[in-house]
Amino acid sequence: MIPNINVRFFVDAVTKDGSDIDTVEITEPQFLTFSGSIRYERHTVFANGCHQICLTAEPFDAPYIEDLDVIDGGS
Repeated sequence: MIPNINVRFFVDAVTKDGSDIDTVEITEPQFLTFSGSIRYERHTVFANGCHQICLTAEPFDAPYIEDLDVIDGGS
């Protein structure tokens, strides 16, 4: 873990109706189970001192959202 920087974990998942892909925030242990590529984004807001890194898994086979441990407020 990088000190003083919040790390958030996301995955591209299939929506409940199966018609689209959405990005949702999930738990770190679940994030570590996916194979595929990972997008990296770093955000810094100097006005309020916010620093965070967002890692998004792009799995070979996108999971369904209802099968994930989604963190409320993610995406």
